[in-house]
Amino acid sequence: MAVVETMAARAGIGSMKVVVNYSQPAVKNRTVWGDLAPYDKIWRTGANEATTFEISEDGLVEGQELPAGRYALFTIPGQEEWTFIFNKEPDQWGAYNYDESQDALRVTVQPETAKFNERLTFRILEKQGREGGFVTLFWDELSAGFQLLPA
Repeated sequence: MAVVETMAARAGIGSMKVVVNYSQPAVKNRTVWGDLAPYDKIWRTGANEATTFEISEDGLVEGQELPAGRYALFTIPGQEEWTFIFNKEPDQWGAYNYDESQDALRVTVQPETAKFNERLTFRILEKQGREGGFVTLFWDELSAGFQLLPA
């Protein structure tokens, strides 16, 4: 049985507190993109329970409003673009009961090639000298993320 660690990425972006809680699967010589995380299908964005995303105040994700609160963070990975989904039902096991009608926000971003990461990892970075920051997922040889600003 595989060991999956539960992790939390925490940071401040301006006065906003940001927390991403996720289970951290490993590559373990498997094909991740298009197999473990199928292309063009809803993915829990980690392992086990759905990943959660929480902001302490209203924010702008890729320029779109997201109210303060805690959300399930799903993705739809694609070869050319990814969709990040902020769903109002944060306490879910996987994506088995995902209900699109509960989506608070969807944003589309472009994935990028990244240095190899054996375990899925989220990083929250505040931009130096500018307001706002980025929330980015790294796994295998890919990164995908979104800009986050206080509203």
